Amino acid sequence: MECIKVIVTSRGLRGLYRGLSAHACRDIPATSLYLLTYEACTTYFTDHGLPVIASELLAGGIAGDISWLFTMPFDVVKSVMQADATERKYSSIWDCTKHVYRAKGIPGFFSGTLMVLIRAFPVNAVTLMVYSQSLKFLNSQRN
Repeated sequence: MECIKVIVTSRGLRGLYRGLSAHACRDIPATSLYLLTYEACTTYFTDHGLPVIASELLAGGIAGDISWLFTMPFDVVKSVMQADATERKYSSIWDCTKHVYRAKGIPGFFSGTLMVLIRAFPVNAVTLMVYSQSLKFLNSQRN
């Protein structure tokens, strides 16, 4: 609550939404890639004899990691903009992107990637498997 109070006091209500456009640039393509990869991998693995649960777990982990690899640059820009909620160093997404590039080059857009991928695989594996199994269970209860 203290954080919200400081941001609203220093930047107004708009300050709470700093980085929202960068967040949308990250999440819209990421979610599309995530779900398409999950569906393609699940189909591939089950068609090649892997049990359904194993296919869903493996496909979820792969989908999460691929999605994060693609979206890390957007996430870095979003995080830098959100961390700048009070000073307002960056006038736009593009301004922030140029700053990250000048400061750290291309590798700067992938800062923290290894840790994100290590965390993402098991989280997404379990999340999508549970989601898929829950849907199957709920659909079976309809009939």
